[in-house]
Amino acid sequence: EMCIRDRRRVHGYYNRVKKNIHIILAMSPLSEEFRNRLRQFPSLVSCCTIDWFTEWPAEALVGVARGNLVEKDITLGDSLDAVVEMFKYIHQSVEIKSQKYLQIMRRHNYVTPTSYLEFMTLYGDILKKKRKENEQKQQRLKKGIDVLNDAKVKIEILQDTLNKQRPILEKTKQEIKITKEEITQKTEEAKSKKELVSQAQESAAQQEADVSVLQAEAQKKLAEAEPILQQAITVLKKLQVNDFYFIKNLPHPPPAVTKVAEMMCVMFEIPAKQDKKNAEDPYGYFAAMKLSDKLLSNPNKMKDYIFNYDKDHIKESIVKRTVALLNNPDITLEKVESVSVALKGLYMWIDAMMKYHENLKLVTPLRMKVAEIQARLDKVRAELAAYKKELDDIDERLANLEDDKRRKEREEADLIANINKCEKRLENSKKLL
Repeated sequence: EMCIRDRRRVHGYYNRVKKNIHIILAMSPLSEEFRNRLRQFPSLVSCCTIDWFTEWPAEALVGVARGNLVEKDITLGDSLDAVVEMFKYIHQSVEIKSQKYLQIMRRHNYVTPTSYLEFMTLYGDILKKKRKENEQKQQRLKKGIDVLNDAKVKIEILQDTLNKQRPILEKTKQEIKITKEEITQKTEEAKSKKELVSQAQESAAQQEADVSVLQAEAQKKLAEAEPILQQAITVLKKLQVNDFYFIKNLPHPPPAVTKVAEMMCVMFEIPAKQDKKNAEDPYGYFAAMKLSDKLLSNPNKMKDYIFNYDKDHIKESIVKRTVALLNNPDITLEKVESVSVALKGLYMWIDAMMKYHENLKLVTPLRMKVAEIQARLDKVRAELAAYKKELDDIDERLANLEDDKRRKEREEADLIANINKCEKRLENSKKLL
């Protein structure tokens, strides 16, 4: 029973709904779709009330346009009223043109509210797109202006850099040219100095060889008399002081003693006083020898005077007299030796000194020639040292010049590269302007 009542209530509700329900279908008459729908559903014509909405009044157009623009939040500011009026004008002008189109072409062009709304949507999309494009163009323009301003600044900087570096480059090129010329000059000087050094070295080597030969020859000549001199000195060294006292204390000196005494006085340039009353020593040489501090007056120092005798500078007058006495046939080594061993030593020493002097006379020219060549050699060596020093100075100067040239060439290359880079940047910057 409850179910029957409920079904009745539901059925009554359905009837009331069917009686009172109203459905509104809004369709656009554009294209073939509207015609096709009417053919498929004839009740749309037979069972429906059709209201045709064609033209909107101006107030509706203005109101819809204003509401639509405000709703879409399109910021127009003071231009809002003008834009709304533009929408209304365009829509109404299209309606008027559509009527003329129908009259002339006998074809309908439907201008519906949807067209109006789509027109406003299209306007909003286009406005946003154009605003975005304008904003992008403004940003690009601003960026371009910034780039141009920056380019102007860079152009000034580059131009200033070029103006500063070009004179430096010219100066560097000039310095390199001067350095190359100086290197060429110094190279020629070095070549000339090397030739002089080579000539001086050859001359020095030749003169050194000449000196060596002459010194060897002189040494050979002196060596011939050296054994005799050494033999006499050896004999003298073996003598005792008492041997000299023996000679000094002879009361009656034989001729051999007086002759040796004469030769010793001549050698040491000791003057003698003649005493004709003394038959054994008429010229007083033995007496002078006994009184001389260099000879028998002080036998202890006599050997020192003999050993230190300047054998290289014996006077010719001494040699002449002494040789004459040595050549006396009455005075021989055997006769002298028979008197005293000390007297033999003195005789041998005198004879050795004379022979040494004879050899020295042969050696002296050699020594003089050696000295002359040695002087020339010293001069050549001094010149050679001076040339070498000059050559070393030139080589050092050349090395410094080469280093300076390489450094300046690197500076030149850097300047050229920098100038080319600046010029290229300057050209690119000018293209922007």
